[in-house]
Amino acid sequence: MTDGMRSAVTGASEGDSSMTLGGKVVNDKNPAAGRNPAPRPTVVPLFPAAAPSRDPALASAVRVFAAPVAVLACIALLRVTRHISIPTLTRDPMAIMDRSPMTGVLSNLGALMWMGAVTLCLFGAGQLRRRGRGEAAAFFLGFGALTALLLADDMFLIHDYYGPDYLGLGERPLFALYALIALALFVRFRNTLRSGPWRILAIALACFGASLLVDIGYIADTNWHHLVEDGTKWLGICGWFGFFWLKLQAELSASP
Repeated sequence: MTDGMRSAVTGASEGDSSMTLGGKVVNDKNPAAGRNPAPRPTVVPLFPAAAPSRDPALASAVRVFAAPVAVLACIALLRVTRHISIPTLTRDPMAIMDRSPMTGVLSNLGALMWMGAVTLCLFGAGQLRRRGRGEAAAFFLGFGALTALLLADDMFLIHDYYGPDYLGLGERPLFALYALIALALFVRFRNTLRSGPWRILAIALACFGASLLVDIGYIADTNWHHLVEDGTKWLGICGWFGFFWLKLQAELSASP
């Protein structure tokens, strides 16, 4: 036996159990090595997953326009069931009444500030929930719901019309109900409120209180009483918006 053949035999005996036979590698420890593996059977799931949307832009458009289309459907329903003129429901009030576009400008600005506060609260609740800030998210969600209720009352005059006619609640009982809801939120989130710019909120509440006193007649009706009533209400709305704006900035800055 030559030295080369002796070295090959020695290497195989010392752990290299692979041998070449006819151009194929054969492993004596695992005879199946070097062969083509058997094909695995295809497993068909019992409940196949739904195919992804082929047009995500269409799905987004549906989510965006579903609520606006529902509003138009409600207008049509009111026309059919209550026989309310469609222009009454769709046109600008100043155009219908042939009044100046500046009519009720402070009230309109107040509604915009209410909407801004609702948007801040709901946006903040969503962002903080994604970051694992459950208590802060609940704070903004609760006050967002309260602000949306105050916005609806202010825009649609619920305390003047719908409350007495449909709910059996006059102006004062409705205001008391709103105050109780606010008090419950203040007690529930007292620690969160104390950590924010609470002085701004206190000024806003004082302005709301002054406006309410004028509205229910505890201050004499003069030529300037509407400026006091609506002006203090406007300041209260701005303070309410400012509080949640600053509070949300602080909460988002503190979150990782």
